[in-house]
Amino acid sequence: MTTIDTIKYNNDDINNTMRLQAYITEGSRSKPIEKEEALNLIKTKCKKMFGSGIKIYRGVDNEDDFLFSDPRKGVERKSANTGNYYTWLMDHLSSWTEYPRRSYSLICATSKSISENFGYPFYVFPFDGAKIGVCSEEDLWGGFPKLKKYGGSDFENLDDFNSYLSDMFTSMDDLLEGGDGTPRVDGPKGYQYHDSWEDFRNGLTKLAIHQDAGLFKSFENLFDSEVPSFWQILQHRKKGEAISLFFDRIMDPKENKFKLVKAGQVNNIPLDREVWTEGPAVLINTRLDVSKFGKEWKNWI
Repeated sequence: MTTIDTIKYNNDDINNTMRLQAYITEGSRSKPIEKEEALNLIKTKCKKMFGSGIKIYRGVDNEDDFLFSDPRKGVERKSANTGNYYTWLMDHLSSWTEYPRRSYSLICATSKSISENFGYPFYVFPFDGAKIGVCSEEDLWGGFPKLKKYGGSDFENLDDFNSYLSDMFTSMDDLLEGGDGTPRVDGPKGYQYHDSWEDFRNGLTKLAIHQDAGLFKSFENLFDSEVPSFWQILQHRKKGEAISLFFDRIMDPKENKFKLVKAGQVNNIPLDREVWTEGPAVLINTRLDVSKFGKEWKNWI
């Protein structure tokens, strides 16, 4: 049976995928289980994924052989080393309603060679009926061509989106309050737009209101050189347009060529993609010789 872990990467490709580290390293939402329980769950609950022969992988900081994971049961996952802005948008924008929530998903890869850079590579078997989000590019960071188009030549990926938006918030507060650009940890809301979805949403609303009021007319003369990239994105927002509708337009998964499939839809998952799924899954360490599990496993591998 055809597998999908045959992609070969050169050194540049491997280096580029290092930014996936925060996403395909297992957190605390998994527990070890016995072999018999794992194989029985796959046989009874993961029949479509197993029957398709498609393989997805996750790097796990765990040396156990078999794991059960339900990301919905743990704490909300947060993007490491960066703001959570795009994760919140994907979780809450109406255009992403049908997709698994990034904050409560296992983030995986369709290549073993990627996942093994970030832990012990495990096969991932989502339960039947599980939704799987499929990135339009090798990883999520490069998967929003509209953002890249609107952000100009300096805008490369979602890391830029996070940092530029953070700078935009700081600059907005500087204009409104005459501050010095330092985070406002005292007093009302201020700069605390990264603490929760509610604070972030309030910050975006505030940004839209002041954009419509002309607060940023002399923007290019006032701010850090990185901020205008996000300002360029905002230029595509129509005056009076709700900020959520604006982001729905430019981050729409269909417009950005993301896919939504269900476990086992083998023909709909490209070879070298980041994928994510919300819900229970069984994980098996790839160091095991699964062909010894039985005839059906010999065919699967």
